[in-house]
Amino acid sequence: MEGIGEKFIQAAGKGIQWALSLLSERGNFRGSENMLVGHYKALQTLATAGFVREAEKIAGFLQSYFPESGDFNSLPGDPQPAAWANYRNAWLCWGSHTIGAYDLSVRGGEFLELAQSKMNGGIPERCQKQVVEQIVDWGTTASAIIAFLALGKVKSAIKAGEFLCEMLGSQPEPEGSLYICRRWSGELITSFQPGEATRFAVKFGKPNQIYWYLGIGMASLGKLYLATGEKKWLEAAQRTFELTEKCSPEVYQSLTSAKVGWGASVLYRVTGEKRFKEIISHVGSYLLNTQTEEGVWIRRPQFNSIKDQPIPNSLDTTLERCLWLYEMARGLSRGH
Repeated sequence: MEGIGEKFIQAAGKGIQWALSLLSERGNFRGSENMLVGHYKALQTLATAGFVREAEKIAGFLQSYFPESGDFNSLPGDPQPAAWANYRNAWLCWGSHTIGAYDLSVRGGEFLELAQSKMNGGIPERCQKQVVEQIVDWGTTASAIIAFLALGKVKSAIKAGEFLCEMLGSQPEPEGSLYICRRWSGELITSFQPGEATRFAVKFGKPNQIYWYLGIGMASLGKLYLATGEKKWLEAAQRTFELTEKCSPEVYQSLTSAKVGWGASVLYRVTGEKRFKEIISHVGSYLLNTQTEEGVWIRRPQFNSIKDQPIPNSLDTTLERCLWLYEMARGLSRGH
């Protein structure tokens, strides 16, 4: 891996070193002691970077609070225990399985399977006592596909993949929007407050959208193709990529573009098509140009500097982008 791929690896290494400088002997990050948001991406990222012992230390910390239910969202005193709960669960299933912490990953995977809608295969953003109030969404479901495949739960991954395909095929405004949430009853959510728009839809051609939904869709569907060999998954992944081409040019040049680069790297490894390689370069170059001297990425305009951004947010943002830089570098190695 020469050239830009090597730059991706160097930048990722810088971010990893910043994060590890905060790792305590107890296995949690200083400044994010009781907040899962600072930890849930660490297992997969550190394992990918070769820091397996450090990942195991974090897994040991999480094990102390891991309930029989299999829900990782149980750190005592966590001020954000419910936000994107099953998205976090999927990340932690993936990462814990990668490092061989099967006591965590298997139970976590069973929790996600129990949460999965029997009607449409989607995964709720978070589980609630009143099941009818649950919202099933694109991003959480796509992340669960990654976890299910890591665990060898291919049937559950296929059910979740069918949810994404059905979402793609039933959009009421296919040229203008991708609506990404359903009520538990199955109804597509197309009406919401203006301030919530990016939570419920990606508006094509409009600025300031949240693009990671498209990237994780590409990646999860591409991996389903690798797992099954069924072309419908690759076709759905490519259709999702084509949605990025309808978006504002910032789709490849914003903080939430990082997963788009990951998705493109999965599709490039599968197909070898030049268009996906070009997106890897665009997204990766943006990440290189926006990394701070410390190795961190800042969620602008919400925060202006590493001093303004709380440590849990810096860990969440940085660890994820390090992982996608490694994955994009790996994608560029196709054929070497």
